[in-house]
Amino acid sequence: MKIAYIDTETTGLRAGWHEMIELAIIIEIDGNIIEQYHWRLKPNNMHRADEIALKINGYSHAKWRDAIDFVSIAHQVKDILTGCIVIGHNPIFDIEFLNESFFVAGVPGIKPKLIDTRVLMFEHLHWLNSTSLDTARKFFGWSTVGAHTALIDAQQTRNLYHKLCRCTVIHRVVWYCMYILRHS
Repeated sequence: MKIAYIDTETTGLRAGWHEMIELAIIIEIDGNIIEQYHWRLKPNNMHRADEIALKINGYSHAKWRDAIDFVSIAHQVKDILTGCIVIGHNPIFDIEFLNESFFVAGVPGIKPKLIDTRVLMFEHLHWLNSTSLDTARKFFGWSTVGAHTALIDAQQTRNLYHKLCRCTVIHRVVWYCMYILRHS
């Protein structure tokens, strides 16, 4: 099974109005990473950008100086994702932005099978107050260095998927006990 872990960073929350400014894809087969991609993408409509979104994902003109146009990699991205099961933390959001970018580039969109790690969090960590990736980071004690950058978020989504997809009742009991001990 070929899996693609994806994450995008955007200039806001509305695909078609806001734009992708960063994309990461990690390809895995049989639990092993075989390819990893990361692009900073040149925004064309910064006048539409949400300042809060830019602050969260760390956008700056200096960091994006060497950014590329998505049009130049659109066919490559589509080829990379073809035949993959896409896993993300709210992957519908990422796919909507990808498909909008494909449309702008004149490339047909994709309709992959999706797995959402938020659903796995809800199933296995339902006592947490949120299914955000930041909540998972805090709960599992993962680093927040580079959080809200596409590559780090894709890597930590992969970690979360592997941690939760095969967890047992024992794991869930231990995690719940950890949660209770921390909050008592």
